[in-house]
Amino acid sequence: MLSATPYKIPLEVVDIKQKSTGQTAKKDAKPEYKLGIYVGLGGNANPRLYEFDTGGEGFWAAADSKSPKDLRWWGAKKIVSRGSLGITYSSGNRYVANKVRTSVELYQPDADGGFSKVVGTGQPVDMGQIVRYSDAKSKSAVVNWNNALKRGSPPLQNWFYGDFGASLSPNGTSEKNSILSIVPQIPIPAGLTIGFIVHVGDLEEGGNQPYLQIGLTPEDLKSFDTTLPMNPYTGTAQRFFPITGVDTYSERIANADFSWTDPKTNRTQSFKDLGWTIDTGASSVTVWQGDSVAVNRGFLNKPTRSGGLFTGRFKKGVDLNVTATASNPHETNINMTIDGGSKKSADDKIAANYHTTTAMGQNYVNTGLYTFTQYDVMYNLEDGTIHFRSSQPPTQN
Repeated sequence: MLSATPYKIPLEVVDIKQKSTGQTAKKDAKPEYKLGIYVGLGGNANPRLYEFDTGGEGFWAAADSKSPKDLRWWGAKKIVSRGSLGITYSSGNRYVANKVRTSVELYQPDADGGFSKVVGTGQPVDMGQIVRYSDAKSKSAVVNWNNALKRGSPPLQNWFYGDFGASLSPNGTSEKNSILSIVPQIPIPAGLTIGFIVHVGDLEEGGNQPYLQIGLTPEDLKSFDTTLPMNPYTGTAQRFFPITGVDTYSERIANADFSWTDPKTNRTQSFKDLGWTIDTGASSVTVWQGDSVAVNRGFLNKPTRSGGLFTGRFKKGVDLNVTATASNPHETNINMTIDGGSKKSADDKIAANYHTTTAMGQNYVNTGLYTFTQYDVMYNLEDGTIHFRSSQPPTQN
């Protein structure tokens, strides 16, 4: 008996160092890749591109009330509460949003320039409608955001209309002031396991189509090489996703061991059993320090002191190693090296940083989009496990 068919939604690869018109912002700018997904709101048949962000909590879409009427992207919605939602990203972006209830549909582009709906929530879900944007690191970004909305063009990095978070952790501290990611709320056909797969692969070679697959077949469950348990969500907001009823999980999705070595001095630092975030929305790799993780200044290029810790870019040539032992003894362990000597793109930039508030998290490592260039990642939401298989083609002998 054939299993039901999962939903497969293509992901768009964009270089945010280029304008959405395709013109290079700076002639010598190195690429900085992001992923986008086409989403329609409230039955609106004019989907827009949103950043696909496995490190982001909840779905946040810019309001269109200041945009030309013929370019608006919101359909039917109900405002649950005004200005009750907020989120701050490590990039400096901060959104204040209305909590709204609307249906959400995912689309694929057609060859003729149109779009075809792949799947939707089937009923209204809660999300954030961004009514105020700020950026602690860039005043010009706020001006650009507001001007883009007046034109009806994408306000986020000139490419996106908001952040389509796919983290399994709730945003906020209570059900009233929090929202959840959309993907785990999408119902799937009978015969499939609730979960999803993210495939990215090589971003620079071309010929590769990243995608999001919703729903897992029996064949999918057998095809991954490594299984790790996902860390449970321990906060005070929602514990279960609506519609499907599956559990929420920590943004530090699993645990791993981390180390870095300076080849010039042979000096190494290592930390065991740290939280591990894998985040398509992060172009760089960051060690987020705290009371139990402190990067020695000797590994950093031009280190600066912040909160009693040293922050900055890792020196060229300092590699970061990630290891994790598979749950099943017959499986392959995670052993990933992020090359500190390769600087042809921003994706493998490695840095040490520090959150000034514990609420944003400490003592973990975010290996960013780079992880997904090395591994396909499967999230099994029925048994609380995350799975990895190499996304790289086999080495030719």
